[in-house]
Amino acid sequence: MIMENFEFNYKDSLPKNYNTQRYLFLILGLVYVGNGIVDYLQDDGSEFTFAVWIITGILLLAGTLIDKSVTEKYHIKMDEKQLDAHLAFSNKVKVFWDELEFIKIKPIAVEFKVQEKKSIELSLGQLSYNDVRTVKQKIIEFANYKNVEIN
Repeated sequence: MIMENFEFNYKDSLPKNYNTQRYLFLILGLVYVGNGIVDYLQDDGSEFTFAVWIITGILLLAGTLIDKSVTEKYHIKMDEKQLDAHLAFSNKVKVFWDELEFIKIKPIAVEFKVQEKKSIELSLGQLSYNDVRTVKQKIIEFANYKNVEIN
């Protein structure tokens, strides 16, 4: 029996209003930058308020654009050889099923104990409850298929 590959893309599980929120933040960033320029061009505009408006606007614009490009890369992929997950900037996990001693299922994380006595934890905290259940279910299925002990 061959296990069917599993692929989970984080961008597919985002709320339906996620794009609307992004556009609102983009508009808000542009409004802040515009307000800073108008404030500076007025005779009574101070450099401090100009800087606050401009910096805040630029941070909103940059944060929105960075969030979109980064979020599209988040995924969990499982096949017969390995589990490859990238769910946050610092949460990258790549484990081979054959190298695992056991898997410990936690409420919002999964810990993989590798043969070299090293533990690798995959945090699922940013996923929705249903997505956490789906991912854990698939990890358990693959672990059972590969005869990896589950604690």
